[in-house]
Amino acid sequence: IFPDKIITGGNLLPKKQRSNTIIISRGGGTVYPKIITSAIEAQHNLNQNTYSIISCGPATSPKEKKFFLSLLKSKNNKHISLVNYLNNLHGAFQTCKLSISLSGYNTSVQLMRYGTPSIIIPYRSKNLENLTNDQIARAELLKEKFSSITLDSHTLTTKILITAIEKQLSRPRPQPAPSHWFNGANTSAQIIAQDISN
Repeated sequence: IFPDKIITGGNLLPKKQRSNTIIISRGGGTVYPKIITSAIEAQHNLNQNTYSIISCGPATSPKEKKFFLSLLKSKNNKHISLVNYLNNLHGAFQTCKLSISLSGYNTSVQLMRYGTPSIIIPYRSKNLENLTNDQIARAELLKEKFSSITLDSHTLTTKILITAIEKQLSRPRPQPAPSHWFNGANTSAQIIAQDISN
């Protein structure tokens, strides 16, 4: 259930279940293990037609893996797939019902590109709690333009996460961002060329 090799999202669950899937990821680092533990606990309180794929991150330590697995073994885990990471994350975002993640650059771009409903737990530096950073800025953009729900890692509990999941699943899927959002180089070149010609 926790393979060392890469597993694609498409192979984790039967095709008919993929659209009822929640993708939980914390990126490549090891911050905020509470995201993983809360997601495991939350799954056991969700509709039985909902499934979770939890990507712990390739830097997850053996100690953390052992702890996450112990949580799974303590309860019925047939609705949860726990993996190191997904090499087809963009494909998972296309079909999943909800994403729970930090607001790293690659993750945020994919959420906008596919209009994936999301719950965002942005990284906040312990030394710079009162200052903004790129993750907080992207979380605000996702909240404003794509109806994402933003949670604070320090106050996160299973109950808070379940409430956010249920609220987000009851909303219509956001519209994907327009294609020109992802064509910055060409757009910049056109603006420069237009300015030069004028």
